[in-house]
Amino acid sequence: MLNRWRLSTYMLLALIAGVLFAGAFTDITYPCPLLPGDAGCVSYEKAVMHPSDLASNYQGSLAQFVLKFLVVFAIVLVLLIAFHTVWTRLIKRVVNKVVMNFHGIIIEESLANPEVLKKVNIISTKVEPVTDKHKTPWLKQWTLHTVEIAADQAEEIAREISQAIETSHNAWYADFKTDSHHFIVYPNKVFFIDRSQKAQYDEATQYGISLGMPDYQVDFSPDVKQWERDKK
Repeated sequence: MLNRWRLSTYMLLALIAGVLFAGAFTDITYPCPLLPGDAGCVSYEKAVMHPSDLASNYQGSLAQFVLKFLVVFAIVLVLLIAFHTVWTRLIKRVVNKVVMNFHGIIIEESLANPEVLKKVNIISTKVEPVTDKHKTPWLKQWTLHTVEIAADQAEEIAREISQAIETSHNAWYADFKTDSHHFIVYPNKVFFIDRSQKAQYDEATQYGISLGMPDYQVDFSPDVKQWERDKK
């Protein structure tokens, strides 16, 4: 979508192009000065070089000038807007490929305030019965939302989740990642991890264990193997 400034810029460029084209291709003919023995000739001169004749529409020059100006103005403006539209879409595609969105899982029961779920794109939902390995005997199920979070909103969403996590029972965490980075979110604590740095994962793991979480639930690694609850 064009803003006013950009549209005004494109209109100015189209106006300049229209004036230059019309000025270059609108001619007025004048008779040549006759010399003895000459049969006579005419001289083709640019109408813009004779502003008084152009203004008086001499030989229809003003009408030709205006018509050529309007045609070129419209063509150039349309081309500029089309180029802007195509270029903008291309840039967005490139950015989406380079700046990947984050994907992960948020357990609804882990949130004291689930309002933050309205700010993420929920791709799918799975309800999982609680077993001993879940270490949440006060619950009958976990509702696991697979989510997508825009890269430019991930940090803010991570902070909101850290403040929304329920803390009256055992500690919880949420996480979401791209190919290169990983957010691991505990109550009031967010780790932003370079996935190539095992030491950063070790720090996040130890922090989770210090909150009383089973080590197999926070078994992070650069490979980021998901905890498969049904196999533990």
